[in-house]
Amino acid sequence: PLSLIDICVIGTRNLVSLCMQHDVRMLYTSTSEVYGRNTDIPWSEDSDRVLGATNVDRWSYSSAKALTEHILFGVHHASDWPMSIVRFFNVYGPRQNPIFLISKSIHRVLNGLQPELYDGGQQTRCFTYIDDVVEGLISAANKDSALGQVINLGNPTEITMKDAINTVIEESGADLIPIEVETSERYGDVYEDIFRRVPNVSKAKELLNWKPSTNLRSGVQKIIRWTKDNPWYLD
Repeated sequence: PLSLIDICVIGTRNLVSLCMQHDVRMLYTSTSEVYGRNTDIPWSEDSDRVLGATNVDRWSYSSAKALTEHILFGVHHASDWPMSIVRFFNVYGPRQNPIFLISKSIHRVLNGLQPELYDGGQQTRCFTYIDDVVEGLISAANKDSALGQVINLGNPTEITMKDAINTVIEESGADLIPIEVETSERYGDVYEDIFRRVPNVSKAKELLNWKPSTNLRSGVQKIIRWTKDNPWYLD
């Protein structure tokens, strides 16, 4: 939590100062984690933040990103400095660090290892393919309609973790059964999960003329093809 908070808050504060000094517009990438465990699904940009206790490390990322959003909005409101914020929802794609669900599952399965299924896998996420996100980023960085706004960039199609992992297994042609992992045993009391995470993307459609076009199965197929062409990734 300490290094995470330092990087998010101090790093962003330094960049804001430099952008203001040189009259540069900023596009800041935030996260769906800022909504915490709000059960009022789907989440709009003005939805409430609902977090757990501060002694649970999980919420430090949400808090740090939210604080940096406050920094950007504070400066924008005071000086009309041009900035935009986008919140990502489970972005995945080729080259991704294999510590996230899709990339980790593909990395393990193509290495002949069983993927890991946390807490039964009934939690849901909305996975957003990198190509779709890049299109949204370019629009948010260039359109005046995005100035002073925070915008969700996510695929609103909800899928369970279990179904996502099974999709990876099926598209890999593997004969593997996921390993059941209990987060309470692996991480202890410093971790809490979020059961559902679903974006409302109507604002992105309205302001950016953006909507995702890649479903999870197609995205997984693209990553598997890329990985087989780039075996170094499996090391």
